[in-house]
Amino acid sequence: MQIDSLVIAGIRIYMQSRFQINQTYNDIGGTSSFRTLSGKLIKQTHWEGFSTSISGTGLLPAPIRNIDKTVPLTLDCIAPMSELTSGSLLFTIPRVIRPDVDIEVSAIVGDDIFEAEFSIVGNDVTITAIADADDYIITYYPRMTVFILDVQDTSDINERVFSWSIECEEELA
Repeated sequence: MQIDSLVIAGIRIYMQSRFQINQTYNDIGGTSSFRTLSGKLIKQTHWEGFSTSISGTGLLPAPIRNIDKTVPLTLDCIAPMSELTSGSLLFTIPRVIRPDVDIEVSAIVGDDIFEAEFSIVGNDVTITAIADADDYIITYYPRMTVFILDVQDTSDINERVFSWSIECEEELA
């Protein structure tokens, strides 16, 4: 699973020497909670999605300042997500997969982790069984459709180091 760049709105931001990119995913959603007469808490979820924070530091400023924040954009993420299959050999990845990076499947056997063979059609993964595997973990890089909420740039002219950050929220259907 080799990844060399973050791509947002078709703009490729390469990882280079002395360049670091971090990405964080956060759950967001429309939820409400209420209590019954007996005091039992009931939580209702109306919708769920992700927000993501991406930041980087490098020798060049990232070309992100003029990205259109008024329209939904494609984000090819740099941080992986994973799904636990709980022993099943058939699994559907619930998100759009970044097309330029391969997925990986790992088998958990006791305290050991082994690479597992698999086939994939669309988002449907069929895993080749490994003897005594307790679970399988599918790791992939998502492609998200997002709105950019905020962009920040910082420059340290003396050290010639440039920092930036982007805050995004997933567009939901």
